[in-house]
Formats: sequence, C-alpha cells, structure tokens
Amino acid sequence: MRNGDDSNPIWVYLSLDRAVDQGGINNAKVKEVKANLLLVIDRELAAAGRETEIPSALAAVSAAALDMFTPQLWRIDIGAIVGRYTTGNQYPDEHCVRDLRAHEFDVVIS
Repeated sequence: MRNGDDSNPIWVYLSLDRAVDQGGINNAKVKEVKANLLLVIDRELAAAGRETEIPSALAAVSAAALDMFTPQLWRIDIGAIVGRYTTGNQYPDEHCVRDLRAHEFDVVIS
C-alpha cells in the first residue's frame, strides 16, 4: 500500500484500536479524529441551515466515551456506488463517497 501512515487504513485502525484497548484518552489519533468530527459537524450543520443543532452535536462528540472511537473495517460494494464516488484524492486508492447507504457495505471487523 502506497499511502502515508496518516491515511493508511491499517495504521489508522491499529492506532485507534490500541488507544481504545489501553484507555488512551490522550492518544494523538483519538484527538485528531475527535477534532475532525467537531469541524465536520460544525461545517455541515451550518451549511444545512441547522445552526441550532450545532451546540448539542458538538457537546455529544466532546463528551463521547473512548469506546465510541473503536474502529471498524468495512467492505464496500463498489458496484453499488458506481457514479457516486470521487477519486483523485491524496492517494490513488482513496475514494470519497458522500452518501454511503447501510446496504452497500458490510462490517468486516469492529
């Protein structure tokens, strides 16, 4: 895999899994994931005109127990998302799907 560690799914999974197993509330990867979630919540709810929901959503993520960051590996049926994903992100094997539906993936490991 040519991805850098920061976006290598195996490294991300192992980092989060180890942090959760060890109770690492100050783990850098957990902090990064939490910070990214907070930014996305703020941006997306504001863009959708749902500003009144932002404080409670941010509070929920901020107060989330460490086990809520337990990683999962998903197997996505790429045939089911044809035409709905973009490529050309940081690495050639990364794809962005903005509207993934529950029936389009299976949880492989959680």
